[in-house]
Amino acid sequence: MQDDYKTYQRIHKLLSSLSSFELVALVVKKVFQRVPALAERLIEEAKRSSNSKQKQGLVSAFLHKIEYLVENENETRKLGLPRKLSDYLRFIDLLVVVQRSNYKTWQVYLLKGFQTVKNSDASWNDDLYSKRNALKTWLSERGHISSIQTEIDENRVWFSLSFTEKTGDRSKDRARLQASKTFYIVHYSGEPNFYFSVNRIPEILSEALASCFDATEFMILPLSGKNIESLRQLRLNRGGNSNQISQKIGHERFSCFNHENTKRQDHPMLNQVRTECNLSFQGLADDEEISRALRGKKMRIRFECRGKDVIGGLNDLVAEGFFQDNTTPQWVVNLPTAGRNLFTLVDEPRKETDWELQSVLSSASTVANATMNRSKK
Repeated sequence: MQDDYKTYQRIHKLLSSLSSFELVALVVKKVFQRVPALAERLIEEAKRSSNSKQKQGLVSAFLHKIEYLVENENETRKLGLPRKLSDYLRFIDLLVVVQRSNYKTWQVYLLKGFQTVKNSDASWNDDLYSKRNALKTWLSERGHISSIQTEIDENRVWFSLSFTEKTGDRSKDRARLQASKTFYIVHYSGEPNFYFSVNRIPEILSEALASCFDATEFMILPLSGKNIESLRQLRLNRGGNSNQISQKIGHERFSCFNHENTKRQDHPMLNQVRTECNLSFQGLADDEEISRALRGKKMRIRFECRGKDVIGGLNDLVAEGFFQDNTTPQWVVNLPTAGRNLFTLVDEPRKETDWELQSVLSSASTVANATMNRSKK
């Protein structure tokens, strides 16, 4: 019972983190999508309160309804709703992450050997179901139990995944699974990148994810940030495919998050950019002792920009003539089309075997340069 109390507290905290009554209502509709009349009744009852009390009133009523359903398994089974409290927690957690994704930092990965397969609207659920089962089967065959939740938000597929090693004691395994870390994965249909909620993917998941996305392997890219759509736009800009639109799931599929974008950014939103360089010491000939101590050594310099809109801020600096003699650094000029936000600066272009890791100008660089030049006039 103490564990259940803590779980209800976690659900309450998740729902309370949503910024409005409307967002809580969307989550309620999604959780009870098989019984829409139940969701509508809870929402309408909450609306009878004053505006200031509607959100917490709906949260409280929603939690009481979940408690009732968990305790009355026969009725819950007839309605086709989850019977375990932990399942409610995990799904609500994913729905809240979808709404609050900008509060996490997402690392971009490239899928190698990825083949684009167009799905009809009717096959989306089947494809998502097969991916979920493939992940669970892969982990199970290697001695792990897992919990995987999925959701579709327009042209994005969301996964939440937690797992732990089997011990042979089911009760103990369930408790460990409940306490294990949750990982979040986002993938745009038909595109060779996915977005992961932490910097490093656990080794046990690497092969599983490659198999799930029908790729031979994947690699980490020097690109991360809080705005997933902007990270995607940066990848498309690098490939010269800024007008590309990934497959969009039909709106007839029920999703409380299906909505049209009404506002489009002029440039991707990045919250951080980092540049690094290694410089040799010069001008040491006058002091033999210092010259001998520093010979063959380099000084590492890191320059990092942080803010709500780093690209826009750097553009403003260029427009205001911040850089002397109009010598705008190339990494600034090409930032919107570089497909990365981590740069290692070198004196001369270097030859690299992997195109994805190069810090060189993309084919769209002249466009970015022209844009900046216009902004300075």
